[in-house]
Amino acid sequence: MREKNKKGFTLLEVLIATFLLVLVGIATFGSLAYSAFFQSRVKEKFIASYLAQEAVEILKNFRDSNIVAGKNWKEGLLPGQWEVDYKSNTLSPFNNRNLKYDPNLGYTYQSGTDTFFKRKIILSQESESELKVEVTVYAKDKEVFKLTSALTNW
Repeated sequence: MREKNKKGFTLLEVLIATFLLVLVGIATFGSLAYSAFFQSRVKEKFIASYLAQEAVEILKNFRDSNIVAGKNWKEGLLPGQWEVDYKSNTLSPFNNRNLKYDPNLGYTYQSGTDTFFKRKIILSQESESELKVEVTVYAKDKEVFKLTSALTNW
């Protein structure tokens, strides 16, 4: 007589269970890899937005310093393509240089570890009392963030 209620798994059941476990493992690994990639992109965009805003604030400081010193508000703020860091007191022509990072000083062109960030500032004359500021931040030579602002004679 044949037993119908054998306990245990058939080879087919074991193969199906193994296949499903492998699929779950691949899906989990794929989502973790995507999450890590997405996290690095978010961090990159966050730093780029900070660098763009920093450039605008530096230019505002130049304008404010000119006004306080009794100079023309846009002295040293000529139309063109520029680069600047917070340690500079003038704009430098854009040379497509990477910013450096120093944990004590932040992002500068002078000292620290090379990063893959570049920052280009374009100034253009909109009117006698307004300069258009366009800051583009690149990471690994790809545009990551762009900020447009205006400097006015207050």
